[in-house]
Amino acid sequence: FDIDNTLYSKHCGVNEEMNKKIHDFFCTLDLPMDEADELHSRYYKEYGLALRGLIRLHSVDPMDYDQKCDQAIPLEEILTPDPVLRQLLLDVDRSKARVWCLTNAYKVHALRVLNIMNLSDLIEGVVSCDYTNPDFHCKPEKEFFQEAIVRSLGQDPTIENLESIDPSTHLIVDDAFINILGASGLGFASAVLFDEDSNVAPPLSPEGIKFERITKLEDLRYLPIWKDCILSTKN
Repeated sequence: FDIDNTLYSKHCGVNEEMNKKIHDFFCTLDLPMDEADELHSRYYKEYGLALRGLIRLHSVDPMDYDQKCDQAIPLEEILTPDPVLRQLLLDVDRSKARVWCLTNAYKVHALRVLNIMNLSDLIEGVVSCDYTNPDFHCKPEKEFFQEAIVRSLGQDPTIENLESIDPSTHLIVDDAFINILGASGLGFASAVLFDEDSNVAPPLSPEGIKFERITKLEDLRYLPIWKDCILSTKN
């Protein structure tokens, strides 16, 4: 599972707070406001994450960025536990599937969200961006997904393990279509786009790329792969 805008609604206010904090951080670089907005958008598109553009082109300290952006968001005032989501994860047959989270944020943010939403005990691990590594990978890069698969199997991300992965035994749920394309292109068994805007036509995918689309996480229960390979037979 992705975390932000997937485990909670994109309309709850976290996304707005995050974008504001990031914009304010760009403005500390003595950039005109309109240029800050343009660079924020461009770095996200070119580097997969605004922070990577800031590191490479502005020598920004990623830990300072994390403190002033992600960790500055008042998550405790915005997020609340979701009993329906918790039950969905409780109903997973742990002899069939492991539940992990993947995020392009730093691990501190990921753990905050899971703790506030009362999901920490149901998530077996988190793969996040390692801000301490100046060349860290992020979704939708192949290397990020490969490491996630290896770690979810309880293995170390050695070259040998990374080269021998089998994505066809994994499912991903994410709100970003670019990440769905990356996972599907790598060979995931199923890539599920979480898109709350049910009145909007689904995005067109390149030839050979398959994905499912749901408007609420509870709809995972009705997907064949979830019913056959993940859901406990007691439910």
